[in-house]
Amino acid sequence: MVYISKCMALNTKVMVAAIAAIIIVVAVAAFVLLGNGNGGSDDTDDDKFVNASQDGYSRLAIVGNADMDDVLDNADVAFLKKVINGEAEPNRYCDMNADGRIDNKDLDLLKDLIAGKATSLGYINVKDERCKVAVPIKNVAIGFRRTSEMVGFLAGSDIIKAMTEGTKAQFYYVGFTDEAKANIINPGQNNDGNVTRESLLEVYKKFQNNGGLTIFGDSNGMVKEMEDCAAGLMDVVRLPCTEGDRIAEGMVTLGYMLAYNSPDAKAIKDRTSYWLDLNDSTDAKITAAVSKIAEKDRVPGIIVLNNLSTATEGAFKIRGVGLSEYEFTVKCGCNNYAGGNYVEGQYANLDNEIILSMQRDGMTTIVVEVQTLFQKIGKAYDSATTAEEKAAALRTIEKGAVVATTDDTMKGYTGSFYFVGQETCNGPESIFLKMYLASLFVPELKNVYTLDNINSQFKEYMKMLNPDSILVDAELFYSYD
Repeated sequence: MVYISKCMALNTKVMVAAIAAIIIVVAVAAFVLLGNGNGGSDDTDDDKFVNASQDGYSRLAIVGNADMDDVLDNADVAFLKKVINGEAEPNRYCDMNADGRIDNKDLDLLKDLIAGKATSLGYINVKDERCKVAVPIKNVAIGFRRTSEMVGFLAGSDIIKAMTEGTKAQFYYVGFTDEAKANIINPGQNNDGNVTRESLLEVYKKFQNNGGLTIFGDSNGMVKEMEDCAAGLMDVVRLPCTEGDRIAEGMVTLGYMLAYNSPDAKAIKDRTSYWLDLNDSTDAKITAAVSKIAEKDRVPGIIVLNNLSTATEGAFKIRGVGLSEYEFTVKCGCNNYAGGNYVEGQYANLDNEIILSMQRDGMTTIVVEVQTLFQKIGKAYDSATTAEEKAAALRTIEKGAVVATTDDTMKGYTGSFYFVGQETCNGPESIFLKMYLASLFVPELKNVYTLDNINSQFKEYMKMLNPDSILVDAELFYSYD
């Protein structure tokens, strides 16, 4: 059997999904943070969009990206002139000052933005809301752990000054500084509501005279209180980091935000381009290979989102449709299938009879998520006293895998069994999940995305994220018989 030491998993109702076509936009070479800039000051706080089509999608979700590519440059100025002259249709990125009109005021603000003269950036967040963030960004608080990977990889961990929740083990691989770890607002694990206005403001006071504090999170990884209490003081930025194919949007937009008028702009730009190149080339390979597989020949698979600690209860827990892990399985050529007593918004049990039924239907692969793998590795590594114990700690997943496969839930099941850990199912490391799933479900890529190949690329990525992380010495995937 093969085990992966990071995240993924999912589905919900009994389902066999057809594979959707994937449109890949490869524009890495054109990704340039011209001016290292920020967005021009808005003339109004009105958040309404210009009365135009809102169906447009851009990976660089910065207002001003009028031609909707991955770069903000003079081509956007030319496009905006066409819109003003009635020669092109406007989109959500054209109305620089959010006054509902496209005119020369917007053109002037766009030119200032490109020239690096702006003091704020307008952007479209993960909830499709128009927001703005003050730039340059000097100090960051993390509102969700996978957002810490995005910021840490692009700008380094030194910019991260605080965490709204979490523990050392939860963020083990990111390389938080002692300052950040000292500013954990809520030492719990899941933002359980203890982040109050008062606790946020106490942290904010430490940085108000040195660039302020900008909070980054995703669509649901932060409590509402953070947005309420931050108004007028701290910007709360929600970008895609757990939303499947929108992760590229989150990385490109975040890269632009962090680089605007930053002394580290070139390094951030290079990191963004590196990630985007790896992401786009992976998507392109998978798309080309999957397109050659006839529907009847596509590999069936079952993918289950599971917290390994529940395995001894005799049932696995699964989530519902719509999570990004499901999107990955479809992209990677799998007919994803899961079942159970699904209830919207809740977990459902996947019991032995359902598993055996799936096996009879040709479902031959089970992929199980280990939800807290990095915490387990971190704790085991910290408590190790010898080199042998440290090496064993980096393979903590194996012990859990044996427990799960011998559980009564799996009695009678004879198909393939794989494990993943939560961190890789979404966020910037989802690239490696795509590679792994493709190696399982796409015959053409089995010898392309080998364990050695994926491990090598993962280690290169991890060294860039944090060269001091213990995970630089760990393998993302490994075989275990």
